[in-house]
Amino acid sequence: LEGVVSTAEVIKTDSAIVQKGHVDLGATVIVEADGEQDEFRIVGSYEANPIKNLISNESPVGQALLGSKVGDIIEVTTPVVKVKYKVLEVRYE
Repeated sequence: LEGVVSTAEVIKTDSAIVQKGHVDLGATVIVEADGEQDEFRIVGSYEANPIKNLISNESPVGQALLGSKVGDIIEVTTPVVKVKYKVLEVRYE
């Protein structure tokens, strides 16, 4: 735990990526796939909780969303499924 805390970084929501509306750590992203909407928050692996829609930046969906912006269509391939998501909204709270 001490190692994790000593290397932790504070996410600054005034960065250039955030200002341009790109997905980065801390973003809440609303996506659409097959006519249904989902909402994810991109977090670090220690905070991840898929039941609460907190997905790790290291997960297949999290990795695919990083750097995307509204209107982008991303494709996510997992061992179980292949899905195309359209990014509808990116916000930081």
